[in-house]
Amino acid sequence: ITGMALGTVLSIVLVEGAFKVMDVKEKHENNRVAGRISRVSRIPNVRYEMVPNITTVTPGQKIPVRINNLGFRGEDVSNNKPADTYRIAVLGDSISFGRNLERENIFPVILEESMNSSGKYDHRVEVVNASLSGRDTWEELAILEHLVLPLNPDLVVLEICLNDHIHFPPPDKNVKIGMYGDLAWWQYSSLLSFLDKRVKGFREYHLKVVKKLGLYHPTGNDFMRHFYINPRNMLKIDSHWREWSKALMAVRDLSRSNGAEVMFLLFPLRYEIKRGFEETSHQIVEFTDASGIPLLDMIGFFEEVGPSIYDDSIHPNAWGHHVVARELERFISARFLTPSSPEISRVVN
Repeated sequence: ITGMALGTVLSIVLVEGAFKVMDVKEKHENNRVAGRISRVSRIPNVRYEMVPNITTVTPGQKIPVRINNLGFRGEDVSNNKPADTYRIAVLGDSISFGRNLERENIFPVILEESMNSSGKYDHRVEVVNASLSGRDTWEELAILEHLVLPLNPDLVVLEICLNDHIHFPPPDKNVKIGMYGDLAWWQYSSLLSFLDKRVKGFREYHLKVVKKLGLYHPTGNDFMRHFYINPRNMLKIDSHWREWSKALMAVRDLSRSNGAEVMFLLFPLRYEIKRGFEETSHQIVEFTDASGIPLLDMIGFFEEVGPSIYDDSIHPNAWGHHVVARELERFISARFLTPSSPEISRVVN
C-alpha cells in the first residue's frame, strides 16, 4: 500500500471519527430533550404524546414550546367548557403544531385572537390545538376520541397534509425514545450521513452503491425521508385510499355523534404550488363532496402568494399561517357561525 493511499485512508478515518463525535453528541442531546418533553403514549393507536405542564424545546428545534395541562401546545384548557364559549379543536401534525414557529405565528393562535378581537361575535371563541408533529389520521382519530371530545368542542377542524395517508409504524420497542427507529451509532457512517444531507444527489448515488454491494439496511429514517416526506410519494394516495377514507369518515362520524360539527383543512405541497395544481387532492375533494364534510383547500390562496409561502417542501412559514388563519376565519364564520347574533348558531349545511 502506498503512502498516499495510507494517508487517504487515515484522513477518511479521522474525518469519520470527528463527524461521529458530533453526530453522537447531537443524537444524545435530542434523545435527552425528547425524553423530557415526550413519552410513549398510553392511548391505543397513538405513538407519542407530550408531557403536560412543561416548557422546553423539541428535538432538533430551537424555539421553546409550552405544553399545557392536557399535553397540547398552548395555554391551559379547562375540561369543562366555559359558558358563552364557542370551542374549536384543531387536530393535525407539524403544520398546525407550528414546527419551528413562535406561538404567535401559528394559525390556531392567530385564529383565536382574530375572532375574539374582531367584535363580530357575542361569544368568546377558544381554539384548542391538539396537534403534534408526525401524527397521521389514525392517531388523530384516537386523540379525538380520548382527549378532544371530552372537552365538548363545537367544531373539530381536521388539518390534512398529504402524508397523512401513510400509516406510520409503531415505535421501536428496542429504542427508548425516538420516532424513527434509528440505527445505533456504530451501524452507520456519520460522514456519509453528512454528505447525504449536504451534497445534492449524493444520497441516491450512495444508496445505489450500497445496494449493489448488498449492504443496504433499511431504517425508520429511510422510511421517513424517502416516503413520508417525499412529495412525489405523498401524492400517491390511491394505494392507501380505502383505509385512509375509513379513518377520515370515522373522524366525521365520531365528531357529529358527540354533537360537534366537523370540517377538513387541506394543505397543498410546495411541489403542487410550483406546478400549478388546480386542487390539492381530487380524492379528498370528491370524498368531502359525497360525505357532506365542509372542506377548505388552501391551494388557491397559497398559489396567489407563490412558493415563498413555505419554509420547506411541506410547512408554511409565518406568512402562510397568517393566510390560513384569515381564510379559516372567513370559512368558519360563513359555514358555522352567525356574526353578532345574540346566540351563536350553526349554519345548517
